[in-house]
Amino acid sequence: MGRLFHMDSPLMVFFNKAGELILLNICWLIGCIPIITIGTSTTALYYAIAKSVRKDTGYPVEEFFSAYKRNLKRGIAATLILMALTFILYINREIAANTKEAVGITGVAAYDGIFLVAAGIMVYLFPVLSRFSFKLKEGFKLSFVMAVRYLPVTVLIVAATVLLFTFWAYFLPMPLILVLPAAWYFAVSFFMEKALLRYMPKPEEGDRNWYYS
Repeated sequence: MGRLFHMDSPLMVFFNKAGELILLNICWLIGCIPIITIGTSTTALYYAIAKSVRKDTGYPVEEFFSAYKRNLKRGIAATLILMALTFILYINREIAANTKEAVGITGVAAYDGIFLVAAGIMVYLFPVLSRFSFKLKEGFKLSFVMAVRYLPVTVLIVAATVLLFTFWAYFLPMPLILVLPAAWYFAVSFFMEKALLRYMPKPEEGDRNWYYS
């Protein structure tokens, strides 16, 4: 019975990981408060989860704010671009939906398709920004390539995300906002880390960077 409460027991490891995720989720919520920093906060959340929670490297909160500061400008730019794109697509889709001719139906289908492509890109964009230091334009390009290359998984993640948060909004208690986003990103990271490694240079002998372990 005593072993159950040892720090390295499965139960204690679970509680420790859960506590770290809740702490990072709170940091994420705080980081999202300015709205335009949602992308920055999400990038930092993924980085801290992948590095500290998954790989047990560094301290979660410290890694979060380090990544937040490092990706502040790119994250804000990404957020503004995605918000502008979503707004434009929504307005144009509404115009098309109110058009009774066949062109309206075609327009709605086209905009829905663009929405899906944008959602697919968002699946990968923030993990990509957390891992690579190149310009935002290159981040969008790589995210698009990954969304297409892993299309079945991309569709699954987008659909599961929509279903999960819709179910939470209607049926689950609101306080789950304190853990659900981080817990979901933790689950997604098991696939995402394998995908990201395919676009990284092979480690040199003796390379001990945390993402290769």
